[in-house]
Amino acid sequence: DEPAPARPHDERREAQLLAEIVDMGIDPSALLPRGRIEEIGAVIQTGDLDGARQVVRRLAPAATRRLTRRLFTDDRLKDEAGAYLRRYRGMLDEAVERDAEGFMLATLLASDAGRVFLLLDAAAGDMM
Repeated sequence: DEPAPARPHDERREAQLLAEIVDMGIDPSALLPRGRIEEIGAVIQTGDLDGARQVVRRLAPAATRRLTRRLFTDDRLKDEAGAYLRRYRGMLDEAVERDAEGFMLATLLASDAGRVFLLLDAAAGDMM
């Protein structure tokens, strides 16, 4: 079983958020390489989202601080990011529930959309 496909609006939001992050000089793929994504996925698979945030913050401290500042000062970005985080978190929860081995979760996190989620989630913390 595959997670629900993204709707066109969600895909536009993903692309917009990725573009904004890249425009800030943040390279999600370089900061969160595949091996680290697998480590983060294993932490999320156990239900420890805060632990996953801590791993991302250790890997990309300057990027997460920059994103946090931007989320506090840009209400439009904060609203878009909040909606994105809620939707993606739901997809991750579904993947964890449906695939005990974590393959679906790893696939979701290894995508550009997954890396955007991880960076925004680490930056937003419990703010959203």
